Amino acid sequence: MKSNYALLVIDMQLCGFDGKITPPIEDGDQLVEKVAKLIALCRLNKIPIIYIQHCGSSGLPYAKEMHGWEIHPAVFPQKGDSIVFKRNSSGFEETDLRQHLIKLGVNSVITCGIQSEFCVTNTSMSALGFGYKVFVAADVHGTVSSDEWKADEIVGRQNSFLEQHQASVIALNELREVLNLS
Repeated sequence: MKSNYALLVIDMQLCGFDGKITPPIEDGDQLVEKVAKLIALCRLNKIPIIYIQHCGSSGLPYAKEMHGWEIHPAVFPQKGDSIVFKRNSSGFEETDLRQHLIKLGVNSVITCGIQSEFCVTNTSMSALGFGYKVFVAADVHGTVSSDEWKADEIVGRQNSFLEQHQASVIALNELREVLNLS
């Protein structure tokens, strides 16, 4: 069966990068560039792009009325892209994401975005649970360091976790070949 892909761009909202109300994603500029490259690759191959945008509780980061809720301008949706609004860590929980994927005839998703150990992992795990083939763009998701772990260690740990749960974890420069894209 030929795979019908969709790209899930998770929580690429300005407040995660500018440091004004939350600590910025480490190496955020590089992450934004990689997300933009992945989006361009998907557009070139006519892969639907679905932005998942977090809607935090009023007064908290990622709330609609707070600074930086909007999607980062460097990766802003274009005409024809979809946006799914979420209130939980998984892009599937209490949203219409699954209905979008069914309508598009999607059986495989590519995940990228922020934060690695929360929304990227939980959305990827939910997709696996619904029977989708999941391709995690290994170097196209990011986070902030914690007291115990550096950001790159968290990304690596989450990549290993997702791979152990049957996700295909593939670096951006290898995705084109693995997915047989032009």
